[in-house]
Amino acid sequence: AAAAAAAGGSLDQTPKNQNKKKNKKKKDKKKSQKQDQPAAATAAAAAAATDSPDETETPELLFSDEEDEDAYFEKEDGEDSDSSVEVIDCADDMDDGAALAEEDEEDEETEVRKKVYLPGGVLEEGEELVCDPSAYVTLQEFTAEWPCLSFDILKDSLGDHRTQFPTSVQLVAGTQAFEAPQENAILVVKIANICQTLKEKADSDESEEDSDDSDEEDDSKRPVLSFNKIAHPGAVNRIRACPQATHVVAAWSEQEGVGVYDLTSNIKALAESKASGGRGQKSKAPRAHGAELFRSKLHQAEGFAVDWSPVMDYRLGTGDNTGMVHVWTKAESSWTVSETVRSHTASVEDLQWSPHEGSVFATASADKTIKIWDARSGKAQLTVEAHSADVNVISWNKKDQRLLVSGGDDGTLRVWDLNHFKRNNQAIEPIADIAWHKAPITSVEWHPSDSSVLLASGADEQVTLWDIAVELDQEAVQLQADTDVPPQLLFIHQGQKDVKEAHWHPQVPGLVLTTAETGFNIFKSISV
Repeated sequence: AAAAAAAGGSLDQTPKNQNKKKNKKKKDKKKSQKQDQPAAATAAAAAAATDSPDETETPELLFSDEEDEDAYFEKEDGEDSDSSVEVIDCADDMDDGAALAEEDEEDEETEVRKKVYLPGGVLEEGEELVCDPSAYVTLQEFTAEWPCLSFDILKDSLGDHRTQFPTSVQLVAGTQAFEAPQENAILVVKIANICQTLKEKADSDESEEDSDDSDEEDDSKRPVLSFNKIAHPGAVNRIRACPQATHVVAAWSEQEGVGVYDLTSNIKALAESKASGGRGQKSKAPRAHGAELFRSKLHQAEGFAVDWSPVMDYRLGTGDNTGMVHVWTKAESSWTVSETVRSHTASVEDLQWSPHEGSVFATASADKTIKIWDARSGKAQLTVEAHSADVNVISWNKKDQRLLVSGGDDGTLRVWDLNHFKRNNQAIEPIADIAWHKAPITSVEWHPSDSSVLLASGADEQVTLWDIAVELDQEAVQLQADTDVPPQLLFIHQGQKDVKEAHWHPQVPGLVLTTAETGFNIFKSISV
């Protein structure tokens, strides 16, 4: 079952009465968190372990022709939910002197208690982990035939600030079919009818008979998946959608440089696909290069850095493993290089355009630095040695243009105030330095509408949500000392292997999509 997406435990951090916020808006946002839960309370621990734990099934993603052996997207095996999640057995014997209010005093009753699990913790003999679905407003999972280690969300016409369920999402992803290179493709995917999976408290009060009946999930509440694909030359290192025209995407190929594609017909086909009886239908585009608008092999090596300017229409930046950056400008139906810079002494790992200035972009490199560039001059305006190892990813705050967050091979997340950057490369300190992850950071992204909230993913198989505006009050200082959990940590999502990217949905507040070697997750926590 899809609940396996959080088999490692998900974290609902910070009770509302134990942290103070720099602005009142944040306090209101956290009111949904459990007041009596310790600051590091994980969803894995929030579920009480019993001899017969309740089975909680998250809806599977289905499509119409389930018997098709060549189906590109795979439906999960129809196992019970507890076959793919683990359970913490926290039962301890009661004290020897405890008297039982039972007529048979020889039968001692076992106390079942909740137990907090944090990543890296050691499980005692007989203990296993269980996902607590009450930590999620919704939690879904789907897989593709080949891993898709990069994706982007395609904005739709259903409106912004959507808070009601069911909802739907569209995304574009690129495969990494190393064992069958000819099978590499760009996938255009729509998941409709994403329903809320959070169980209300009243549900737990139902009789066992009623609960058994409710286990048979109504087809009307099952998500519906449809997709089509475009053949792609080689594995897709990274893919990004143009903000001014979401049907236009750029993809870095491991073999064939940078390509730009028009997905208009693919998106239209998904919009026209119809669900039948709660089951989705597959809609496949021909495996051809017909949608390719442009391809360039100007880069002398493969790369990963690619981003579209949100300010200037169709302006693209790409960086490769030699440290070269090209800025591309649309000319009629193609793209031409308007600026080229030798940006770093090692590979360019990430590139981000300023959300506020059309000629300014930032680069992150394996040479441990972040640089801020003005495309008009082709020169780095600001530089900082940001990490003790490779700088893997960066994200520019969409609401506060001063703030940039970076993630490195050293496992740290660092938030930078660009006003503190020095032109002479002097050492400066980040305004926030978070050393929680135990392996390289693979993705970071600021929340699209909250300037203090961000997400990160790491090679330690964690996806974490943070609020850098949170402060500990005196009442919570001891609690932090006991748990060693940063007060800014809001939530931990686990259960995926080799997580590569995570993105906020720009139109559904708090909804997060992730991709990993083991597939995609879609979730919304109770914390954000």
